[in-house]
Amino acid sequence: MKFIEFLKKMVFIVSFALITSCDNHNKDINFDIDEKDISAQDIKNELNIINENEINQDNSNENFHLTLRKLQYNNTIYFDLNKYEIRPEFFHILDEYANFLSNNPSYVVIIEGHTDIRGTEEYNIALGKKRSNSVKKYLQNKGISINQIDTISYGKEKLISFGYDEFSHAKNRRAVNILKCLNE
Repeated sequence: MKFIEFLKKMVFIVSFALITSCDNHNKDINFDIDEKDISAQDIKNELNIINENEINQDNSNENFHLTLRKLQYNNTIYFDLNKYEIRPEFFHILDEYANFLSNNPSYVVIIEGHTDIRGTEEYNIALGKKRSNSVKKYLQNKGISINQIDTISYGKEKLISFGYDEFSHAKNRRAVNILKCLNE
C-alpha cells in the first residue's frame, strides 16, 4: 500500500517537474514524447491497474488467512466407538484440507489420533493410530504427498471431555488435524 502511495507521489512530482522545467527553460527542448503517447488518462489507468493488482494480492492474502483460520477451527474428525472409518459427514472437512495442502506445498498436516478412556493403553494407542492413518489415507487418495502428512497416536492421553457419559466419550473419539508451515 505504501509503495502505491509512493508511486502516485512520484508520478505527480515527475509530471510537475517536467511541466515547470519546460516553462522555465528553453521551449525548444524535445523530449521525444508525443502528447498522444502519454496522457493523464494513461497514468490514471496505470495507477488503477497497479491498485487493482495490490487489491487482488491483498484479497488473496486475506483469503489465504481466512481459509487457514477456518481449517484450524474445523480440525476435528469424530469416530464411532471402536471404529476408525471416516464418517461421510466429515468428508467435506478433509476435502478442504486436501485442497489447501495441494495449493500450499510449504504446509504439512499432523494428524493426531485420540480415543476415549475405555480400553487398555495398548488398544487405545493402536486405535488412535488407525484413526490417524485413515485420515492420512483419505488425504493421500486426494493427491496429497506423503511428505505433507505426519501421524501420531495419543490414545487416551489427551482427553478433551472428562465425563463418564456417552457424550464425553464421543467427544474424545477423534482425529485432530494440525497445520504447520515448514518455513516457520
